Amino acid sequence: MLSDEIIKFNSIEKSEKQRLRKYKQMTKKLQKMIEYYARYEECQTVTKYIDFHIESWFTCIKIAGVQPTNNYAEQAI
Repeated sequence: MLSDEIIKFNSIEKSEKQRLRKYKQMTKKLQKMIEYYARYEECQTVTKYIDFHIESWFTCIKIAGVQPTNNYAEQAI
């Protein structure tokens, strides 16, 4: 599961280069999932949304200290 992989990766401090490499790897995995599920009509709306925002899904890997959930944003509201 992608979320487990993110949590494990973020559990140890990483360099900016390591973070960028992992970000690209995770984005590629997500693109493959999008391609797979996009062939199902009932999934196309969701896959289009995910694909349109693909650069935002793994900010928590790219930038140290960003949580993999939006809990902080929700708590601020």
